[in-house]
Amino acid sequence: MAPRLLLLRHNYVPAPYSIYSGIRKLPPGTWLKVAASRRDAEPVAYWSLTEVAERGMSSPFAGSDIEAVDALERRLGDAVSGQLVADVPLGALLSGGIDSTLVTALMQARSPRPVRTFTIGFEEGAYDEARHASAVAKHLGTEHTELRLTGNDALALVPRLPRIYDEPFADSSQLPTHLVMQLARRHVTVALSGDAGDEFFGGYNRYFLGPRFWRWIGWLPMPLRKVAGRLIRTLPVQTLNRILGPVSRRAGIATPGDKSHRLALRLQGVRGLDDLYVSLVTEWPNAAGMVSGAVPPNLLDQRARWPRVLDPAARMMALDGLTYLPDDILVKVDRAAMAVSLETRAPFLDRDVMEFA
Repeated sequence: MAPRLLLLRHNYVPAPYSIYSGIRKLPPGTWLKVAASRRDAEPVAYWSLTEVAERGMSSPFAGSDIEAVDALERRLGDAVSGQLVADVPLGALLSGGIDSTLVTALMQARSPRPVRTFTIGFEEGAYDEARHASAVAKHLGTEHTELRLTGNDALALVPRLPRIYDEPFADSSQLPTHLVMQLARRHVTVALSGDAGDEFFGGYNRYFLGPRFWRWIGWLPMPLRKVAGRLIRTLPVQTLNRILGPVSRRAGIATPGDKSHRLALRLQGVRGLDDLYVSLVTEWPNAAGMVSGAVPPNLLDQRARWPRVLDPAARMMALDGLTYLPDDILVKVDRAAMAVSLETRAPFLDRDVMEFA
């Protein structure tokens, strides 16, 4: 019963738990030590993102911004070069965002022929980034393929999801992710992606909006914060989209009305910035009231195990790198790809790139 509570909270079952009784997942950066004389086996860590984050924050890069960009470009370029080694057709998953654009640009700079790029478009304009991908592909000179996703396409895929993901997995972007993998596999066998760029280089809104929002609202007494949250939620999402539209477009924030509703809902019971972060990455805050049982031990509830990183944004990034990235993003990408026999590679996950970040 306990893993169900974690599923309700986070839309996925985090390692080391699984939905299956008596079965555990091997956490990232570990290997399993098995002894013939014992029935149990314990994971042994060979690399720790927590230690890397703490070491990096205690000894930050000493150069200028330009020197940092140059150093990152060298490391990421080396990672891309290494991942371009393949004896089968190879391409890139291009969403049009910064991360996949950067990976694609580095690939194209190292390729004697146009790189094959693939993207999924949506009929709903608020969620459609295909035009950005098309513009990037045109600028870089890639051989671009785009597939438009309709509501019927998504519904037709739903019955296949349990076979693809092996256990309950509720990230809605699994639908377009699998379809873009299916599209890419028709043309290539290996595809590079921009995954992990958000977690290591501050790509999520919560990293900068969370601390800013808490400075605005944190001084209010709890009862007033609850009232403010209820007032925000009385306004329809469409109304907030219209009101916040000009500001959100300048800030590069899509669907501000939906994000405002989610943020307002999380004002209740939040007593500090760390509480706000946990609330923002929790889908169903009252999961324990929906399913009987206790929430099993997990990193988000054990703050003594959090990376000792003082900067709030950097602490959120480190925690996402330890939880959301391996348990949601990489599960989504890997299983969606392997279901169609496509190998994916993520240059941002190169160890030198991660440690430099």
